[in-house]
Amino acid sequence: MDELVAEGRALALRGEADAALVVFGRAADKGAGTGRYLRPILDAFLNLGTAHFTLGSDVLCNAHVVAAVGQERIRAEVVPLYLRAAGDASNARPDQYAWKVADYLSETGVGSPEGPDREEYWRARREAFVPPVLPQPPAFQQALDRARELVAVGDPEGAWGTLRQALTCWYSDHPHSIAPVNSSPTPPSATSSPRAGHA
Repeated sequence: MDELVAEGRALALRGEADAALVVFGRAADKGAGTGRYLRPILDAFLNLGTAHFTLGSDVLCNAHVVAAVGQERIRAEVVPLYLRAAGDASNARPDQYAWKVADYLSETGVGSPEGPDREEYWRARREAFVPPVLPQPPAFQQALDRARELVAVGDPEGAWGTLRQALTCWYSDHPHSIAPVNSSPTPPSATSSPRAGHA
């Protein structure tokens, strides 16, 4: 199983996404929690519009997968990616999807999960969510910091351009990492990221 996961990572890091999905699927079929994690993560970059479905069913609802990669990575990568994908899906209201990651969202004292103000309740919890920061290569981290500065002054397109240029500086030896998933210049509560691959 470890060999299949390593093969899938190597394919993904070379940009051979379709082949990597097949290999991660084989690893998942053999019981590899990491393979079952990396397959929907990679698929989210290719199909952001349906990512909330696959992340929800294959990762968030699967204790074996969560145990395999750890709560910090779920909180840092899956939760923000899920929130962005679900929020982008047909402009869904937060009360329609945020409940699935309720264990990762802090209570805010706004609204109630039941009753007429439930949308405000879930919106406040979603907007209060701050994912942990996973270490990034120094050059990529500098670009990410610059991108966030550009977002703060109202230039999201410039921010995404900065990150696109910096992708050649990104690398990871971590067995659970195939892309800078937690490197959006905008908060997870924001919607309408330009494309999958910017999650």
